[in-house]
Amino acid sequence: MLNQNKPLLSVAIPTKNRQYYCIEVIKHILSYDNKNFELVIQDNSDDRTIEQFVSTIEDKRLKYVYTNEAISSVENMSRSIALTSGEYVCMIGDDDTILPTIFEYVKYMKENDIDSISPGYIPEYFWPNNETGNSGTLKIIKTRFISEYQQIEPIKRLEKLFENGIVNYSSYNLPRVYHGLIKKEVLDKIYNEIGAYFAGLSPDIYSTVALSSLVKKHFLVRGTFTIAGVCPQSTTSQSRLGGHKGELYVAPHLKNNSDYNWDSLIPKYYSVETIWAETAITAARDFKLNNIISLFNVDKFNLHSFYINKDIKDIVIRESKNINFWIICNSYINYLKNLIKRIFNRIILKQTTKYKNLQHISECLGKL
Repeated sequence: MLNQNKPLLSVAIPTKNRQYYCIEVIKHILSYDNKNFELVIQDNSDDRTIEQFVSTIEDKRLKYVYTNEAISSVENMSRSIALTSGEYVCMIGDDDTILPTIFEYVKYMKENDIDSISPGYIPEYFWPNNETGNSGTLKIIKTRFISEYQQIEPIKRLEKLFENGIVNYSSYNLPRVYHGLIKKEVLDKIYNEIGAYFAGLSPDIYSTVALSSLVKKHFLVRGTFTIAGVCPQSTTSQSRLGGHKGELYVAPHLKNNSDYNWDSLIPKYYSVETIWAETAITAARDFKLNNIISLFNVDKFNLHSFYINKDIKDIVIRESKNINFWIICNSYINYLKNLIKRIFNRIILKQTTKYKNLQHISECLGKL
C-alpha cells in the first residue's frame, strides 16, 4: 500500500511506440521494495502491447493510462505529470530507469523542505543493438570537485544562460523535472499559469526555464538517481548519427503542432540549438521574464550554432539575420577554445568510465 494514500515520490514515464524498452523499465522499477512511490505510465503508442503487459501486473504502485488519439510528445509528457499524485516528481524516458538512491534524495528533500534537486551527473546506458554488436554499454561522466549538496540560485544562472546565447543549458544545473526531482506543488504552479505542465517544442528546457522562475530552494548534488537510456529509436541516438537538423518543416517537434508560433528572435531552421533557444525564450515570455529575454545574446547563439551545424551552413546563413564574416571566423576561434576546454575537462574536471557487455539496464546498478 502507498503511504497515507499519497506517495512521497511519483516517477512519470510518457511513452510512444518503444514498447519493449518501456516494459523492461516497468519491470525494473517495480522490482524495488520501496512502497512509498508510484510509477505512472502515459501511453500514446499505436498499439496496446504495453497495456496487455500491464494487465498481468498486480501492483498498486503502478498507474497506467492509454491514449489512442494523436497528440504531440509535449502533450503526452504533460498528461504524464497530470496523472501523478506524489509530493515529489521525477520524469524519465521510456528507455531510462531510476536508481535506489532516488528514495534517499527525496527523503532528504522532504526533511529539509527543498523544492528541487538536480544530479551531479546522469549515466547513459546504450541498449544492445546491431550497431554495437549487441553489447549494452554504460557510460559514466562524473564532474570532480562538486559538494555533496550545493545550493544554487536558479534565476542568476538563468541570466547567465541567456547572456551566453542559451547554449548547453544542461551545464547550468538548473531545476529540471526530466531526470531531476521537483516538488509537485511547484509543477502545479506552471499548470495554473499556462494550463499545462509543458509547452514549447522542447519540454525539458521549457520546464527548466519556468521552474527557475518559481523554485525557491534548489540544490545540485554530487550523486545521481537516474540512468538515461539510449535505444536505437531515441532522439539522442539519432542526433549522434547526424540527424535532427535541416529545414524547419522537417522538425518532428512540429508534428501535431503545425500552428506553432516560432519566436522571431531565433532563426528558422531545425537544429538542437534552435529548438532549445526558441523554447527557452517561449517559456521566458510565458512567465513574463522580460528582463531575462533582454539578456539574450544572439551573436553568441549564432557563433555556436554556425560552428555546430556547419553541415547545413547554407541554411544557417540564409535564415540567420546576424551571420556575417566575423561570426564565421569567430566560429573557428570558438572551436579552438572549446577544444581546449574539452581537453581540460577530460583531464582535470571530468572522470569518464565505460562498462561494456551489460545486456540489460538493471545490470548497471552494480557499476554505480
